[in-house]
Amino acid sequence: MIDFYLREGDMEMAFAEVMKSDSLRTFQHYIDDLGQYDAENYFDAYGELISSFLAKDTGRRHYREAINHLMELKKLDLSDRLRELVEELKEVNDNRPAFLDEISTFSTF
Repeated sequence: MIDFYLREGDMEMAFAEVMKSDSLRTFQHYIDDLGQYDAENYFDAYGELISSFLAKDTGRRHYREAINHLMELKKLDLSDRLRELVEELKEVNDNRPAFLDEISTFSTF
């Protein structure tokens, strides 16, 4: 449905459909097309999904996947907000040394 709205030029409906999604893959897939439509709301929703995803499991592979999604957020050009999110994730997950090790290579710039 999202692709249909995009083809029709209905950014508002396409954006609304992405916002209804609870899929990281959906947010990742449409960030280039819809991220700038409402960057702050896109960031908030995608960031919340990343946080929830991170809380569900452990392991370096899982952490790397979460970090890959954080890299996608760079596309929204909200570096201050991204920096805050990364710091928050570090704080919440300070009991996960492997996560802290993986995230240490992440740059918000």
